[in-house]
Amino acid sequence: MYMFFVLTNLAQQYNPFTVTLFYYSLWGACLALLSMIFSIIAIRRESWFRVAYISVEISYAANTTILWVFWLILWPNMLKMFDAVVEKASPADKESMKATM
Repeated sequence: MYMFFVLTNLAQQYNPFTVTLFYYSLWGACLALLSMIFSIIAIRRESWFRVAYISVEISYAANTTILWVFWLILWPNMLKMFDAVVEKASPADKESMKATM
């Protein structure tokens, strides 16, 4: 999945590392994946327990922050943008929008 993301950015002449930096949900998914991998390793090797525990806590903290940022900042702004688009739409476009909602 991430390789598709990188290839798509390269095809559009974007720097995938810069774009990824701004996709915090992708950071959250990567942190969750790493914490799961460390937890699986910790099942077999007790020396990895501390790494697994800390990575799970970091993952939870990052994903909780992402959740609040999305619902308190991004979602209201997206609704405002949607309302602005609806106001600028022609009557014919508004009718077609009603059919899709």
